[in-house]
Amino acid sequence: MEKEQASAYRNEWTLEVLKLLIGRQNHLNETLRLTRELGTALDRNDRVSAQMLLEMRGEELEKIDDGLRKLQMFKEQLSEQTRGEIDELLQCRTIDNPDKNTDKIVEIVKNCKKLLQETITIDKRISKKVAGTDSFYQ
Repeated sequence: MEKEQASAYRNEWTLEVLKLLIGRQNHLNETLRLTRELGTALDRNDRVSAQMLLEMRGEELEKIDDGLRKLQMFKEQLSEQTRGEIDELLQCRTIDNPDKNTDKIVEIVKNCKKLLQETITIDKRISKKVAGTDSFYQ
């Protein structure tokens, strides 16, 4: 009976973490798309589109931050051991008794890292082009 409860508890928290991470992944995908479009708009010297895209991208970044806050608040409600497991998964480390949900969490975290890195790479290029030596990335 205790093993069943532990399994149900794990299933519950892994599903909630998955839900939050899928939201993060979706917002990162949209941020990447908007960043690409921003670069294209700037290449065309289309300031109106660029301003609109910056605002839209800002909204997506706020949603990403909100999702991170929700994940942190969710973790605070859990046991110390479970928080540790979640932290390990968020670092793409293996935990004891992995299952399909924990494997999916790691997969999504890896994908989010790739999306973030690709967005940063494009953003660096845009920032250096627009701001030159005053670029955020200098």
